[in-house]
Amino acid sequence: MAASGHGAAWTFVAWGALHGVYLCVNHAWSHLDPKVPPRFGRLADIAGMALTFLAVTIAWVFFRAPDMPTALSVLTRMADPSTVAFGRAEMAYALFVAIYAALVWFVPNTQEIMGYDHKSRSVGENLCAKRMRPLFPYAGSAVLEFGILGFQRHSELIYFRF
Repeated sequence: MAASGHGAAWTFVAWGALHGVYLCVNHAWSHLDPKVPPRFGRLADIAGMALTFLAVTIAWVFFRAPDMPTALSVLTRMADPSTVAFGRAEMAYALFVAIYAALVWFVPNTQEIMGYDHKSRSVGENLCAKRMRPLFPYAGSAVLEFGILGFQRHSELIYFRF
């Protein structure tokens, strides 16, 4: 089923429903406020990030798929370890993913760059105190640029489908 307008296909309904369920689970979990022993705090944070990544990845399969059978087929293949292949191309892609993940993890985000203070909810007061060396963001940008330019196939902008 092709989408004739934003949200017209069942895949978009599934995508939105999954995000709604995820928000409900998040708010219920936050309301329960489970106490994690301090020694397991870092492990719980990592598990939470991994679970969030997995949940969002599953939902985005529905966003990108042209129809429900395709989405379910992709999810089935993602869950089947026998479909994993690591040739040269896959190793190169894994390296790019690792580089991008390192950039996302270590490069300051926009709140850090603008000096946002979560406690006082103010912007810019700590900006001078946290000056960044420009080499790291520039190098990260260059790596991303080369990664984007390195794509060998044409990719349609996702929003052309709406």
